[in-house]
Amino acid sequence: REHTQDEFLFAYSRYDIAGGRMATNDLQNLMRSVGYEPVKTTIREALVAVGLGGAPTLDANDVLNTIIAFDEKHGLSSEELKEARRIFKACDADGSKTIDVMELADVMRQMGYTPNHSDMRLLIDRVDSTRCGSLAYPEFARAMGMQRESEVKRLRATFQDFQVREGLRVAIPQTRVMEALEAVLEFVPQSIRGAVKKTFSLRGVDFEGFVDLADRGRKLGMEVMRRNAGFKDLEIQQFRCLFEQRDKDGLGLIGASDIQGLLITLGIQVRTREEQRAVMSRLDDARQAATAAGAEECSKAGTTQMTFWEFVQLVRMMRSESDKAQDGLVYRTAEELKFNAGELDQFRKIFLKWARVDAMVGVSSSSLAAAISPGPSSPLRPGGISLAAEAASDLRLPDQDGISTETLHRLLRTMGMRITTTQRDELSQQAARFEKNNQGLMSFVGFLRMMRWLLDSDFAGINHVAADAAQAPQAAVLS
Repeated sequence: REHTQDEFLFAYSRYDIAGGRMATNDLQNLMRSVGYEPVKTTIREALVAVGLGGAPTLDANDVLNTIIAFDEKHGLSSEELKEARRIFKACDADGSKTIDVMELADVMRQMGYTPNHSDMRLLIDRVDSTRCGSLAYPEFARAMGMQRESEVKRLRATFQDFQVREGLRVAIPQTRVMEALEAVLEFVPQSIRGAVKKTFSLRGVDFEGFVDLADRGRKLGMEVMRRNAGFKDLEIQQFRCLFEQRDKDGLGLIGASDIQGLLITLGIQVRTREEQRAVMSRLDDARQAATAAGAEECSKAGTTQMTFWEFVQLVRMMRSESDKAQDGLVYRTAEELKFNAGELDQFRKIFLKWARVDAMVGVSSSSLAAAISPGPSSPLRPGGISLAAEAASDLRLPDQDGISTETLHRLLRTMGMRITTTQRDELSQQAARFEKNNQGLMSFVGFLRMMRWLLDSDFAGINHVAADAAQAPQAAVLS
């Protein structure tokens, strides 16, 4: 990570107790103050790596060396790095020592996570800087570290929702631990439920204990997640309801026409003969995936009938192919419009934030201005998305994120642009020309085209606004 010396020294000075040293126990808080989200296990391992295991205090160089050691392992523990290496090797089927970037989401699902496509795309943009479409192990390990940091932040947010403070101790009461776990895990294994009752006293669970419980629950629930093909329980329930509506005779099987009809219902296009043939060609692949995931009942190979769990695997395959097609379209459009990789990343982050919360949370106007201003762009850390906003989009296809014309108006106004009634009408007319999702909202590809038109036409003096924002301090850009 990039931090200036002044930023680091300022953070260190807040914990300097006397004589240029700080208490080792404060290292976790210092690291959080400069953007990290470490747990105590990884801090202990980093301290041991630089010969400071058990040291009660640290000077500035000790802290810097510890953070460097932490970064070298991408914030992962030794056990997590070992697991990352094992999974990477298993996914490198051709021995090329790389994996396709689009396999990253499947890897996450194998590890018990439930990533959505938009967030995975942001992660891939950060690690696949060359846009070569494949990841070597160092990039893969870095991606795993970013995912872990994101997960710990999510756990901390949930912990804070349930925590109770008693003096200096902050913990989730034992009576609410299960409720908190259910908020972060799709499936809480029975053994974890038993452990909560037996292990933790009425004093409750502190943050490190909560992270440990969540990690154990995720690992024990990996079998269920493989069976679910990475879909969340809410999605599985929806699929089950739709499947049973088509399974008229109650035999647990549906045929070709029902398979295609269900896929269309879920937003997967299978209207042309070519699309229909593509779906039918994947049926045996779906059967094999369902068997590998532990499905007990499977249909006969080579037939056009499917069981429920085979259908779930088919939906995952079709959505993954949709992801790849959508990504290809985005990159071709960005190249056509002459947006570089940094600009594309910035626009994606801005678009997703406004699409998900419809400007209720909002994105700093200087963030957008920085993205469209000339010169090098400043990377933005993805902001937190509320659980409610995330849940609302869970059942959407990846290309269904979109923003309304009214939201686009608000976005531009927050940049400080003054838009007349005539210009507002012109903006609406232009927006109508660009690509929409299946809900009639402007898609990300349409948003890119809109940004190019705004810049080329210097709409409402946007280039001047962007130039002014480019002079703003880095802190303003990151706000």
